[in-house]
Amino acid sequence: MLSKTTLLIAFTYLLATGEELKTKITTVTVYNDRAQVTRTGTVKLTKGEQILELKGLPETVEPTSLQVSGTGNGTIRDVTFKREHLTETQDQRVKALLDEKVQLEEQVSVFNGRVSNANSERRLVEEIARKITGGSGDKTTPVELSPEKWIKMVEFYRSRLDSLDREIRGVNKSLVQVHEKISKIQNEYDELGRGGAKRQNTAEIKVLMSSDASITVNVSYIVYGPSWRPQYDLRLSTDTKKMNLSYMALIRQNTSEDWDKAVIKLSTAQPQIGGELPVLQPWRVDIYRPPVYSSRPMKKMSRMAEMAPLAEASEMAKAMPDDIVGGNTVEVNVANSMTTISSSIEGNAVAVSFVVPGENSIAGDNQEHKVTVATLDFPAEFSYSTVPKLSESAYLRVKISNSSEYPLLSGESNIFLDNNYISRSSISFSAPGEEFWISAGTDPGIKVEYKLIKKYESQAGVFSKKTKYVYEYILKVSNKRKNDEQITIQDQYPISSNQEVKVELIEPKISGTENGTKVNDLNIIEWKQLVKGGATVEIPLKFSVEYPKGEILSGMGQ
Repeated sequence: MLSKTTLLIAFTYLLATGEELKTKITTVTVYNDRAQVTRTGTVKLTKGEQILELKGLPETVEPTSLQVSGTGNGTIRDVTFKREHLTETQDQRVKALLDEKVQLEEQVSVFNGRVSNANSERRLVEEIARKITGGSGDKTTPVELSPEKWIKMVEFYRSRLDSLDREIRGVNKSLVQVHEKISKIQNEYDELGRGGAKRQNTAEIKVLMSSDASITVNVSYIVYGPSWRPQYDLRLSTDTKKMNLSYMALIRQNTSEDWDKAVIKLSTAQPQIGGELPVLQPWRVDIYRPPVYSSRPMKKMSRMAEMAPLAEASEMAKAMPDDIVGGNTVEVNVANSMTTISSSIEGNAVAVSFVVPGENSIAGDNQEHKVTVATLDFPAEFSYSTVPKLSESAYLRVKISNSSEYPLLSGESNIFLDNNYISRSSISFSAPGEEFWISAGTDPGIKVEYKLIKKYESQAGVFSKKTKYVYEYILKVSNKRKNDEQITIQDQYPISSNQEVKVELIEPKISGTENGTKVNDLNIIEWKQLVKGGATVEIPLKFSVEYPKGEILSGMGQ
């Protein structure tokens, strides 16, 4: 396991002077399953060919992704990736871990002894107190003391016990800290044991200098494991009818190095998918013919023919050293400066990169770290809906037009209404210029009631062979907010599944779409009501059900 490094790592070049240059991770572009890391450092070199070594690259680095550029009077001739085994270094680390563990275990023994002594003294003080007061269970006569001596004895008893309790608590706290250190040492020791010999990844860079000069070198590489996902905080205002959107990213990485005060870019590209269009292969069909097996024995393959594939594989293996990957010569003139785009959004037809404002630090602790991508304000179109029969709540949906230059990726969102948290929802992908809806949960500012006013049997004559019941309901919606709100209300009346059962809608009377009221083929009624601020509307629903006398009607549970 590579030891923990910071962003300032050793970038050592092999010169006679043995100088050492520190490089800093300056830019990181995070994808959904990897990241491109760029380090930058400046070094003074003499005329001629020089070799630079960048050591301590992460274990999950992609060797073929190494890229080098820079500024200065020189030419980069070659970039090679090496993986070295450092058994001696590992053995030294194992020995240091074991020595540290022994010292900590000695501290544990000392602390345990202190706790044991304190507990013994505590029991002694308690036993003395019982003997003095006659509460020890034996027949000892309690010691007769004056009130002043009793008070002093009690004060001493309490004071000593408090002191012993504080000592025990302090020692136990120290024991917890020591055990945590021992656990960390054991984990690192186990990791070294599982990983075998420790490995070091190094980038070797050959530079041809035309004169003595200083150059600035940028080294970038892909490392697997880091990821990011979007998260949003949506704050809705019922007064201004606006939505404030906090666009955030949760970044996670465990690459053995910390990204300290670096420029963080978040890319929507998906490099794991690949850029090549898959090719369809011919889809052939034929008549199935069962195989015919010969009764003659198979001819034995010659020994030479058997060994041919193994010999070919062996030659291929010899051609690929296991400690060097890459090695192709590249000619890059480091005198040509790279221009950096410092905009908030970088994109093309394939993907978009968000440049997180300022410098950010992401520790390599495999925990999610939150950064803010942008804070945006949008006009919001509020729409309320309610189905009182099923839920006496008004559900808020908000229509937003993405007027920003940011694509909103699919992600989780926290919904706040007038600074009060109301629900957790999600956002679907929305490109700039697109409209989208947000389900914002229930709004306590809209009150809904649903009541059965009465149910009665309609008298259709003494000799009628039909039974007819009438149902009357009232739907009440109260707008407790200041602004007028458009509210869609839904309810229903029964559908007859038998020609002998007749259902009639008495109220409301609907001949089409009147006053924002309509009914569909499933007898679901929809009212669109503009409820003024502070007002209440009442909507009556009345229908009848008629069926043959003596029959039992099903489906009318209400």
